[in-house]
Amino acid sequence: MWRVIVKLLSDDYDVWVTDAMKLHSPTVKLTPELYGGCRDVLDREIRAVAPVKIVAVGNVAASHFQRFGVTGAEDVIRVVHPSHYVKSSFWIADAATQYEASAEGRCQAKVDWYVRRILGPSPALN
Repeated sequence: MWRVIVKLLSDDYDVWVTDAMKLHSPTVKLTPELYGGCRDVLDREIRAVAPVKIVAVGNVAASHFQRFGVTGAEDVIRVVHPSHYVKSSFWIADAATQYEASAEGRCQAKVDWYVRRILGPSPALN
């Protein structure tokens, strides 16, 4: 994901990165009050930043945005978490670019896939 952020920054996009859920605990069950606090912090961040797009990376983030009723962007873009399809080639399915058959080539294909999902189709990335 860091390479996706660097790509967007290098193309002159502003990027704000945050976590949809502000508290994580493997042992403490979050109460409705704690969830409410997380929602309030996220809501204040979104109002302060005023993003044009919000990208939910993974189902957990997307479900938190939905649960919290997040508003403030044109749309929330839901993309698969990079760890989800580790052995799949989902990232190359709709690419017109031929990528090198190496770790670097696969990484670049994934970066381009995420950027296409975030920004929409682009002749440079198709």
